[in-house]
Amino acid sequence: MKISIIGLGQIGASLCAALKEADAADEITGADTNSAAVDYCVSEGLIDRGFKDAAEIPPDTDIYVLAVPVHRMRTAADALFSTPRPGAVITDVGSVKESVARSIESVLPPDVFFVPAHPVAGSEKQGAKAHKKTIFKGKPVIITSGSGDALSKVEDMWKKTGAKILKMSAREHDRIFALISHLPHACAYSLSSVAGTATTEKVNAFSISGGGLKDTTRIAMSDPDLWAGILIENGENVLEAFKGFSRSISKIARAVEAGDREELARLLEKGRAAKELFIKNERNF
Repeated sequence: MKISIIGLGQIGASLCAALKEADAADEITGADTNSAAVDYCVSEGLIDRGFKDAAEIPPDTDIYVLAVPVHRMRTAADALFSTPRPGAVITDVGSVKESVARSIESVLPPDVFFVPAHPVAGSEKQGAKAHKKTIFKGKPVIITSGSGDALSKVEDMWKKTGAKILKMSAREHDRIFALISHLPHACAYSLSSVAGTATTEKVNAFSISGGGLKDTTRIAMSDPDLWAGILIENGENVLEAFKGFSRSISKIARAVEAGDREELARLLEKGRAAKELFIKNERNF
């Protein structure tokens, strides 16, 4: 089995490391337009060979993994279509599934197979140096379509990293992740921006902030270009999520304006109870 990872950021490099640790492939190659990332992965033994151009990846590769931002998936795939041998499998790691699958499948050669996947792992840290070989262990990998040998190959690859396979439709995936991932990231960026206005020439507000601001804005350190692409690619679902959040925060604002402590406490309790439910069901899949 020969596997190639296109995109050697945190997730791509972590997948290389996890597959190496599991001895899951005869050869692991990697490609990234950032030559420093390629050099790092080669020097750390995460890949056997590295390339700056995905078109240089050996044509006898069995599985190609697109680990680039979702708005660059099509471009990355285009670079491969003159390369894969018949029967090769292309998969991805993007957190938007419907638009990505539609884009890639529209130009996919008839003898090459695409299996959309989303490993629910990672952090706000960026780049190959942020890789972690255990990052997928016990984490869900959601697969939204695929069949036969192609599906089996992708499932087997992820299982060797310690991940657990879940399946759902691309439409359901995108609706859910707009609410549980894409909305929280947008809110973290916005909250960090608004909180920043508290700083004056005399007082650095961030230096005296408590854990609440740190906890709720941690993911605002994520790559803005990557997240701009995600929010736009899943735009329809994200906008619906924004509407729901706007209605919720507006209810809180009205209760504050009215001085209605009982109603305000009820609204806050609703959020606390939802968080308690999240904690009880975390990783219960």
